[in-house]
Amino acid sequence: MKISIFIFFLLIITGCSKDNDSNSNCETVFNPNGPAFIKVINNRSETVQVYFGDFNLSIGAQLRSGVCEIYGVPVKNRAVEISTLDGTKSKDIFVDAKEGETTTITVGADFF
Repeated sequence: MKISIFIFFLLIITGCSKDNDSNSNCETVFNPNGPAFIKVINNRSETVQVYFGDFNLSIGAQLRSGVCEIYGVPVKNRAVEISTLDGTKSKDIFVDAKEGETTTITVGADFF
């Protein structure tokens, strides 16, 4: 049990230190080994939906206000869809996911 917790903690620390900017408040929520990474920071006052549908494995996550999450993804040029929970606003961000690099998407008040 203690070994499992240590390994889990180690994977989160490893995932959060993939780039040079501060990821200390970010949580790696999917595939901490990458090989590429997308960091999404939600600075809006509402929760948003983050969807990676163009990768081999489609994933989606709800990102609360004030939260930062890191997702390990395959190396490919793909779209990330970010939308409001009610679906009234949506935006596709095209990402060139490169091995060992982190692409940051900041969702602010004027994002949509």
